[in-house]
Amino acid sequence: MIDKAKNLIIAFLVILSVSQIGQLWFDSYDINFFHTAKSLARNGNEKVFLTVPSRIISKDREGSYRIRYNSLDTNLGKYNCNLILDELFLSGEYTGKYAASPSSLAACVIYDYALPMDAADFTESYEQNSSEFKKKSSRLSKNVDSFRQIIFVPKVYSEAKPDSIEINVLFVSNSYKTIYEYTVKIKTTINDNLQLYIADNTVSDLVFTAKSMELFLPVISDAGFPYHPIHTENPYMSADRVLTLKSAQKGLNPLFGDAKITQVSPEDSSYRYSNEANVVVKYYRATDVIEYLDYSTVNKITPSTLPLNYAAAIRFLNADATIANDYYLDSCEISDDSYTFYFDYAVMDFPVLIPDSMKKELNLSHMIELTVSNQKVTKYKKIALTFTPDDEIFNNATIQYEDFMNVWGGENPDDVRLAYKYDKEKIKWLVLNWFLLQNGNSYIRPAS
Repeated sequence: MIDKAKNLIIAFLVILSVSQIGQLWFDSYDINFFHTAKSLARNGNEKVFLTVPSRIISKDREGSYRIRYNSLDTNLGKYNCNLILDELFLSGEYTGKYAASPSSLAACVIYDYALPMDAADFTESYEQNSSEFKKKSSRLSKNVDSFRQIIFVPKVYSEAKPDSIEINVLFVSNSYKTIYEYTVKIKTTINDNLQLYIADNTVSDLVFTAKSMELFLPVISDAGFPYHPIHTENPYMSADRVLTLKSAQKGLNPLFGDAKITQVSPEDSSYRYSNEANVVVKYYRATDVIEYLDYSTVNKITPSTLPLNYAAAIRFLNADATIANDYYLDSCEISDDSYTFYFDYAVMDFPVLIPDSMKKELNLSHMIELTVSNQKVTKYKKIALTFTPDDEIFNNATIQYEDFMNVWGGENPDDVRLAYKYDKEKIKWLVLNWFLLQNGNSYIRPAS
């Protein structure tokens, strides 16, 4: 009886602790820890996909930055930042603009976007189905044409905890040279949650310094940075590298509705479909690339905006059951009648990038390339692999940024990434490399 009573007390305390954690982080219990991209849509508004940043950057009080690519759907900082955006659209006040400088930023959370974000497109994507929101949502586009970053700056207060507090939300121009400042009043619990998120350094041991508003440099100490290498697996093939009908059906059938894979042809590595005479899917065995082409007529839709076409792209990717890794938008090319979106995978908050030397052979510049015309996917091409870290193996990155720059000897780079270098040789582990990007070209050196 005593043991049973103890178990009941322990169960009660566990439930109570979960309850307290829920209130601490969210000020409510209305959140699902297992959000996916599909669940991001609010009230059927899938255009909200465009508002998800490519990466979330946090700056702590010591001036160190951390960058997250993975699990942005369940990112606790993102949840609280979105609550702040809700209030900004309804009641935020524009206070002016000034020159942008990373040194002037207090502890903050940064939404970093891959594309110049048109304020009207962003508002359209974020729009909630309420007359009050529709009436007031133009307050952003009145003062800001477009931006590349949103910066949320929680406030530190020393007096007794108030019920609400006024914080700053900053929009950084496409040139990264101008900041447009808004103030918005939020619940103090949201402010405190953001402070806790910024202070949580357990997500990543790698810190960055900001050379500019858009360039963040990884910092590797003299002792090095330990990390796990990753290996590749092919969800379409058996262990002896034979295309299997079952795997192809599981992975690709959801993309086509009523059309189903009915045959696999090992001779030319292709898949056959029923009820889809205009769709061709090709598997390139030598490079593990899958290409999907839809030659059916594309009906003209008006309007056919960036938010609507990006939503179509994400819906398509969500239907691909073989994608096991997180991916982020890297860039987009826009023509008169189509949008081509480029995505890369991320593992443990490090990108997986294709070196220039392999792009011609793969006929790919990124892990995923997807073209949408009038909200219909007409081309889909990807590296048909999954990437898995080996938790039992540690490598040590020892090459520092300064060492790389001394060897390279060039001008200031456009961007610098510490990333896994994709290698199609299956027997090799993928390891971290320095990627220095300059004028569309990448210069690469192992980080160890």
